[in-house]
Amino acid sequence: YFSVMTRIIDVFDGVVGEIMTEPPGLLVFWNTPLRVRQHAAKACAAALAQQRAIATLNEEFVRADLPELSTRIGLHTGRVLTGNIGSELKMKFGCLGDPMNLASRLAGLCGVYGVGTICSEVTHRGLPEIVVCRRLDLVKVKGRLEPTTIYEVIG
Repeated sequence: YFSVMTRIIDVFDGVVGEIMTEPPGLLVFWNTPLRVRQHAAKACAAALAQQRAIATLNEEFVRADLPELSTRIGLHTGRVLTGNIGSELKMKFGCLGDPMNLASRLAGLCGVYGVGTICSEVTHRGLPEIVVCRRLDLVKVKGRLEPTTIYEVIG
């Protein structure tokens, strides 16, 4: 799972900041440390490719009598603190800030709306017309005062 998903991120110029185990997932960002043109579109394309890949992986898992997996992806665009984070003994490259929190909350909403990928209005506004999205709702997520319009990324 992680090998397939991280390869997809790499193809679309993303950076895997963390591989998480509980729940299993990836923390991924674009446009840092290097600038990435059309980073929102590339993030959406990566999310769609991951959704297709999980369907293929699940076919293999069923044949091997293993449980199927689902992938929930939240995408948001915003300014974050980015760089080497840590101490003298342990350091990693990463991002901190409210946009990271919102992306995580959007991923959590995928289960509520029965979709694989949700993006925020900010990300949606930065997408070229070729990216197809469906408006889902106006939501207020934990930790934010302002409501956010959310969209399912379809194609």
